[in-house]
Amino acid sequence: MSNSFIKIRKAIGVLLFGGLFVSVFNFLTSSYITKYYGVNFFGNYVFIVSFFVFISAIFNAQTWQPLVKDLKNETKSEKSTFITYYILEALFSLFGVAVALTIQSYFFEIFNFKDNDIPLYLYIVIVVMQNNTFYGYFRYKDKHHLINFFQIIQVLALLILTIFIFIFYKNNLDYLLIAFVFSYLLSYILCLIYIIPRLVGCVSLDNKFFYQAIKNCFPFYITTLTDSPIRDFTIFIINKVSGVELVGFYRLLTQFGGVFSKLSLPIYQASFSEFVDLINKNILDELFSIIKKIMCYSIVVLLLLSMFLYFSYELWVGYFFSRSYVEYKEYFLLYLIIQIIIGTFMVINSTFLAKANGRDMFVMTLIINVIFIIAIYILSLKFAFVGVLISILIQVLLNAILKTLYIKSKLL
Repeated sequence: MSNSFIKIRKAIGVLLFGGLFVSVFNFLTSSYITKYYGVNFFGNYVFIVSFFVFISAIFNAQTWQPLVKDLKNETKSEKSTFITYYILEALFSLFGVAVALTIQSYFFEIFNFKDNDIPLYLYIVIVVMQNNTFYGYFRYKDKHHLINFFQIIQVLALLILTIFIFIFYKNNLDYLLIAFVFSYLLSYILCLIYIIPRLVGCVSLDNKFFYQAIKNCFPFYITTLTDSPIRDFTIFIINKVSGVELVGFYRLLTQFGGVFSKLSLPIYQASFSEFVDLINKNILDELFSIIKKIMCYSIVVLLLLSMFLYFSYELWVGYFFSRSYVEYKEYFLLYLIIQIIIGTFMVINSTFLAKANGRDMFVMTLIINVIFIIAIYILSLKFAFVGVLISILIQVLLNAILKTLYIKSKLL
């Protein structure tokens, strides 16, 4: 067994352990809000929160991969490199705050959301949700357990505050939104407190390196810009074509998607730097051997988990959430199929990003998402919620097929 595979497997194990805790706490929070605050209350909460998640995704500078590369290359001191990328990420998120303030009322009006009087404190979450620079530093130091720790702090704080607010204030949306902001703010501040004293080297900031950092982030940002925000935008389309109850149900689906991503996303996070090294050194036999092993492990685990969730659906969905969700079992099955495909091909995505240049990343992501936008526009109008899920399935299949073909054309 190769050293690269052993190292990747160890990192996956650490990230998986913490990720499952995060997913469980997120699940419990959603369950509690749905059960005790009500389905429509949960839908309204999700819609407001999704707006800020959407803006945060658009104005996420995607700093962690280029930060890791610059730290490894020792381009500048550790402290200078971290602070440069941190400033870039913070400035970009502040620009996102300005945009959110400008478009919020128009945005909510377009999607028929009546309560568009959003308190100003909510906008800070766009800044404190940005943790790429923090987590990039932890990955560079091989301290994956710290990523787990700070993520668990955030979701656990939100769960505790959600229960506390219901006990003392009942259905108070404003207080619940404060809890949402506070949970991210707490994690953000604790990350800063931990990292700043541990940075080594002198601070030497200059415009040339700052502009180079922007250039380094650009391929990852532009790819994410044509990908993540479109996924986040889906929830607004659901509100438009299906109503607030299915917004809440889709949020439930994404919670389970979070469980699956906690199984599959560590594969990307743990394998990216190793795959870069293997491709640069042209050790392709080992690379493809690792890919095959990870894909086999992934599909077995994801199939077993999906079968358990599907066949036990009626038992848990009514108990933890709402009996009205029981009739959506076939929607749930389709979403499970989507997550199995995503998880199985996550290692292909990691290989693609390790090999592809900025132009290839952007062009492929753009093609996939243009097709997705066309599909969701046509299918959601014709089939409502089912059309949305079918559109996501089309997007996921295209992503898997095109990236597999790209890797074969470049590396075989």
